[in-house]
Amino acid sequence: QLGMQIKLKQGSQTIESQTCEVLERGSFDWLEAECPVTADGDYDQIEVLIGAISVDEGLWGVDAVLLFFDDEGSGGGGTPIGPLGSNLFDNPSFEDPARPVVLGEINVSQEWQPFYCDEPYTPEKCPAERQGEGNPEDLMMRRPEYKMATTEVDASRVNSGDQAQQWFCFFGACRAGVYQTINTTAGKRCIASAQVQTWSANSFIDGAVSEPGENSEWRILVDTSGGSYAFASGLLSSEVYDHSSGHYDAYLEISFEFTATGSRATIFFENLRLWPFQFNDSYIDDASVRCEQ
Repeated sequence: QLGMQIKLKQGSQTIESQTCEVLERGSFDWLEAECPVTADGDYDQIEVLIGAISVDEGLWGVDAVLLFFDDEGSGGGGTPIGPLGSNLFDNPSFEDPARPVVLGEINVSQEWQPFYCDEPYTPEKCPAERQGEGNPEDLMMRRPEYKMATTEVDASRVNSGDQAQQWFCFFGACRAGVYQTINTTAGKRCIASAQVQTWSANSFIDGAVSEPGENSEWRILVDTSGGSYAFASGLLSSEVYDHSSGHYDAYLEISFEFTATGSRATIFFENLRLWPFQFNDSYIDDASVRCEQ
């Protein structure tokens, strides 16, 4: 099967999905294929998948992908985003030196702040996920350690430049990440993104590779009021990028579009670890947030 699939999504929920198969084949001529989809409700993301399934041999290609919007059928969320400005993050590639934040084991690159579901960032300790369902009933999340990943130690853990931000909860479950607050203009739409990677293993495997299976989940959270608490109610959230997304031992770009409501917005890049594995390491590099001009 050759074809495409269009998903209209609101956060992590798929509002509408349409799959279109390309039936005409057997030629070296370019063929124009279309896949219209209409949403019954608002959406803030469009996911486009183009490819082949169960094709054992042959050649196929794709070029000049265009996305058109019909305002009458956009479901209220299909207006194209305008031209984007420059990256609003300071030190977006985490190349500046790290400094300790509150505690000596929390070393974060300049201009970025850490967050984690444990004291002292939270007023009390946080229960781990899956208590009594694979985890001990009394398992609590732990505070991770933060440090810089460098090309000198392992170039595969750095997406670009000489270093990336790393944090890890050794033999612990954790929910943690980094954040930065930017200046915004109310009503302007913005796109936040970053390159992220996971090391997830319950024992050391040659080459420090991950074990398959669910454990690590990434997402982007946005506080459009510019607050600094990652676990506040009412934050906007991207879809969840779980283990099947492809960030185990390889960098993956995650992204989220939001509309600014005031003069400040805080973007949180969060990773959740479900299980208290020995190697629960998270990496982030090349973050970006760009807003309409």
